[in-house]
Amino acid sequence: MLGYKHILIASDLSEGSVILCQRAQALAERLGAKLSILHVVEHVPMLYPGGEFVLPLNFEMEENLAKEARQNLEAQAEHHHINKENQWVIFGDKGDEIVKFATEHHVDLVVVGAQDRHGLRLLLSSTTDSIVHALPCDVLAVKVTEV
Repeated sequence: MLGYKHILIASDLSEGSVILCQRAQALAERLGAKLSILHVVEHVPMLYPGGEFVLPLNFEMEENLAKEARQNLEAQAEHHHINKENQWVIFGDKGDEIVKFATEHHVDLVVVGAQDRHGLRLLLSSTTDSIVHALPCDVLAVKVTEV
């Protein structure tokens, strides 16, 4: 097995992400690796008449989403013994921000969730699919079920 030194959990904070944390925590403990957890809050554009998404963003709504995300991430991280300094909530595009974070923080392994896709979802790109080829490190895609 490779000697991973920094493992990143890319969490969407869903109930299914608990599985990601369990797998990553067990792997980090076995390897003596640093374990970080990241949640990306995507920008919420305002919808104007005519169906167009236009700036400016609703900053108050985003701050509320970020506050709630931080609380949920802290609870999830505490349960899985992830230090406060290794907990991250950031704004942006999920795929771009995960790749940027992994690169800047010298992550060797990113643990992400993968769900079965059916019907129209097969045609749509998922965050997992988009980052697999863009990341400079290994990816562990953990199969999670929708709860």
